[in-house]
Amino acid sequence: MSELHKPERITWYKDKFTGNTMDRPGMQKLMQDLQEGKLNNIVCWRLDRLGRTAAGLTKLYLLTQVALVSMRSLVPFSMLFTRSIAEHPKSSSRQDP
Repeated sequence: MSELHKPERITWYKDKFTGNTMDRPGMQKLMQDLQEGKLNNIVCWRLDRLGRTAAGLTKLYLLTQVALVSMRSLVPFSMLFTRSIAEHPKSSSRQDP
């Protein structure tokens, strides 16, 4: 089988912890594998499933850039943004009596 048609190995990284912290067993293993050059792609359902802090996601993004690893979300970022606006309507500057 040629290298071009060789199927890629898929590894699942799972956590039962909140995404508010990057200090989770599955995330730590993903980061370790990323730094060791074991990954070609990172695919997640939504980016907020990887983490919910800007600092944590920025660190992950920078590591993927150094390692030449692509990171993709199955739900486009634009859909997350639109949903966020719908869930949190603009607050009024006036106060009710």
